Amino acid sequence: MTGSIAAKTTTGFFGADYLVGGRRLRTVDLSLTFHMARYLEGEIGYWPQLVDMLFAIRGRRYPNGWLDEIGMTNHNNYDVAVLSQLGWPHMRADQRRRAAEEVAGLLDWCLTTAISPDGEIVARAVGESLPESYYFTIAFLDTVGYFDPRRRFWTELDFPEAPALRERLKDRLSMLPQSDPMVLMACERLSRADP
Repeated sequence: MTGSIAAKTTTGFFGADYLVGGRRLRTVDLSLTFHMARYLEGEIGYWPQLVDMLFAIRGRRYPNGWLDEIGMTNHNNYDVAVLSQLGWPHMRADQRRRAAEEVAGLLDWCLTTAISPDGEIVARAVGESLPESYYFTIAFLDTVGYFDPRRRFWTELDFPEAPALRERLKDRLSMLPQSDPMVLMACERLSRADP
């Protein structure tokens, strides 16, 4: 078995190619595609194909889809949000409509299922530490512009409850180890929306 990593022109996704018994097996990998797109600041090409594949893998298990063992997670939703944000300028009108619907659904899940009314993160990815769960939840909310209307690439909706949730999340972060890198990064993301 041999392997390589490359973007596929048919899917726009990065993933591993494996040669097994003379047969090439191709994968799509949400995390690898997210990291390549993010670190290359969106300059990856094949955006229309990537966006179509992003929607096609919605119901699949990570790393080949959006879901983990328990279903949705803010970690994977953050990856989807970043790919949607970076791909937005390259999307067709139908893709933008679908992306806006998907982001709205992810945001609704985050606000109604993943975060308790007092700001506690109650839905976490399997194996994710508490500081990591706060970081990825806050990173998702920051990416979709929940706290800052200037970052809302996908909607013109207003979120009047956002400042109160931001304060509850800040309070929760203050209870975590302040030297933890994930806590520091989460605090930094929350401070972006400071008045």
